[in-house]
Amino acid sequence: MSISRKINFSCRKCGHQQPLTVWDVLIVADDPEKKEELINGDLMRSKCIRCGYSTPVLYSLLYQDIARDFVVWLWLSPADPNTADEMIFMRDYQFRIVRSENELREKILIFDNGLDDRVLEICKFLLRKKPTRDRPKLEGDLFFKELRPWPEWGQAIVFELSSVPEELMLPRKTYNEMEACMLRKLPALEEVAKKWLHIDSKFAQSMVRKYG
Repeated sequence: MSISRKINFSCRKCGHQQPLTVWDVLIVADDPEKKEELINGDLMRSKCIRCGYSTPVLYSLLYQDIARDFVVWLWLSPADPNTADEMIFMRDYQFRIVRSENELREKILIFDNGLDDRVLEICKFLLRKKPTRDRPKLEGDLFFKELRPWPEWGQAIVFELSSVPEELMLPRKTYNEMEACMLRKLPALEEVAKKWLHIDSKFAQSMVRKYG
């Protein structure tokens, strides 16, 4: 069951206090409309009814998708959560920890599209290591956006930069080749089930250094 609560939130511009709903646990099967609010950024945002100022409100949130067997926890504490008892009942789930709203949104989109976030992070790492004439260096974070039909490639994996409104595309074939290569080296998903993993650029860098 999803768990939410009301808090009093003060507008960061005019100081007006108003109630705000925060979600400790969001189970998408119980509240599917809240998933769309999370994806588009409205769930973690407050708009002042007095002055109209809109501001993001970041808090820890556990997101669970029963249909796709994954849990993503936006966890703001430096220490990892201790949830061993709860995980016993989620035998085949994938567990991820993220540290930002953008990371949370990205993980949901990755799993929704049936992709492996470990392979995608390695693809992003290699994109950064391969500058072009028009783009000698990528500035800002790189996030998965969507799968998109593309005439030249059949399907493209689309990433977006956090620093500027710009997209980068990778042929789906390239991802498939990377997946086939890395899955011979990475632990099977079944082996890492019931473990909280933080799959990010540091993970990708360590895998490339380890396996080449």
